[in-house]
Amino acid sequence: LACIVLSRVYDSRETRNGRIGHHRTNDSGDGSYTDFISKQKLSDVFPVKKPAFRHVIGVVLLWIGAFLVVMVVNIISFSLFPEPMRQMNEVMGKTFSSVSVIASILIVSVMPAICEEALHRGYIQSTMRGIRRDWVVVLIMGVLFGVFHMYPLRFAGTALLGAVLSYIMIKTRNIIYPAFMHLIHNLVPILIAFWLYGDGAEVSTTGDISSGQAGNLLVIGSVVLVSCVAPLLIAGGASLLRKKIRAEEDPEGKKEW
Repeated sequence: LACIVLSRVYDSRETRNGRIGHHRTNDSGDGSYTDFISKQKLSDVFPVKKPAFRHVIGVVLLWIGAFLVVMVVNIISFSLFPEPMRQMNEVMGKTFSSVSVIASILIVSVMPAICEEALHRGYIQSTMRGIRRDWVVVLIMGVLFGVFHMYPLRFAGTALLGAVLSYIMIKTRNIIYPAFMHLIHNLVPILIAFWLYGDGAEVSTTGDISSGQAGNLLVIGSVVLVSCVAPLLIAGGASLLRKKIRAEEDPEGKKEW
C-alpha cells in the first residue's frame, strides 16, 4: 500500500512537470523495462553497479559507527523497559535457536538484505527523487524503516539503521552497498551468538546479542566508552562516499540524487 501511494505521488509530480506517468522508454528509446506500478525504469528503481573499493570501506566504517550507536540506544531502552525487552529477546532467541546456523543466516541476514533493501532503498526511496533535500529523504526513510519492523521499543535503533542505509543509497546510487551493510549488520551478531553460546544463542540483529548482558554495568560502560569513536567512524565513512556529480550526469545543475 505504501508503494502504491508513494508511486502515485511521484507520478503526479512528474505529470505537473510536463511528463507522462504511463509506460515509457528511456531517453535513448532502448525500450528498457519499467516497474508496472510507478512506471520507472527498473535500472532506476534497483540501480546495480560494480562496487568501488573506496565505497566498500566507507560502508564498513559507517556500519561500525552505526552499530555502536544502535547498541547504546538498545541498552538505554533495556534499562528503561527491562521486562518487555527481555521477553522480546527470549521469543527471538527461542525462535532462532530451534534452527541451524545456516537457516538463521538465511532468514535473518540474507533474505532481509535482499528483500527489505529492494523494498525500502529500491522501490520506496525511488519514489522520492523529487525531494531536493537529502536529509528529508533520510529522515522519512528512517522513520518508515523503524515503523516497518513493528517493534516500538527498538524503533529508535532500527530507524537509525534505516537512515544510514538510505544515506548510503543517496550518495552511491547503488543498491549493492545498502544491501551489503544490511547483510553484515544482521550476520555479525548471529555468528558471534552461535560462537559464544552455541545452539542456545539468543539472536538479535539490532545491536545486542543477549539481553542478560545489558544489565551488566561493565558492559554498559564499555559500550559507551567504545561508542565515543562512533562519530569519527561515521564521519570517515561518509567522507568516502561523497562524490561530486559530474556535469554530464547533471547538465541542468539540479544535483538530484
